[in-house]
Amino acid sequence: MPQSESNQGESLKRDLVFDVRFLEDLTFWVETNRKTALRLLSLIEEIRRNPFEGTGKPERLK
Repeated sequence: MPQSESNQGESLKRDLVFDVRFLEDLTFWVETNRKTALRLLSLIEEIRRNPFEGTGKPERLK
């Protein structure tokens, strides 16, 4: 059975790991331009849910 069929209804758990510099940058954007900060958080959430589809047409690493 293909994996997509066997996992229907199941959410895959993904651990997110951020570099300290990212968190510093995010803090900067929250303080200076909340719209940009919200966009960054939206992109991160999209990647967490489905890392191989969506905005930016992500590809697997080779």
